[in-house]
Amino acid sequence: MANLSQTNQLLALLRDAEQRLLSPSIDDTWSCLSRDQFITLVSTSRVEIAEGNLARPKAEELWHAFAPTCDWDDMVGDVELGNAIFELIEALYVRPAASS
Repeated sequence: MANLSQTNQLLALLRDAEQRLLSPSIDDTWSCLSRDQFITLVSTSRVEIAEGNLARPKAEELWHAFAPTCDWDDMVGDVELGNAIFELIEALYVRPAASS
């Protein structure tokens, strides 16, 4: 049941991240993703996670976007939120496949 709890936590954090990305003060100058691309990535990933069909390539893209010192930190700067999302994506989607 830890996965269900972690999944629900990830969904809630991604909702928060999506709201933060909608702020007009977001600056994507130093980011690989544009603000709109990041919003789309978070929004579609959230739906796919909720439906249980997030593909590994998309999970890795999301994981990289929230990795420390990557797009999230450059664009939004909320390190705690970004790290929490990064760690949950790693635990649920990246690490399990690597150990299979």
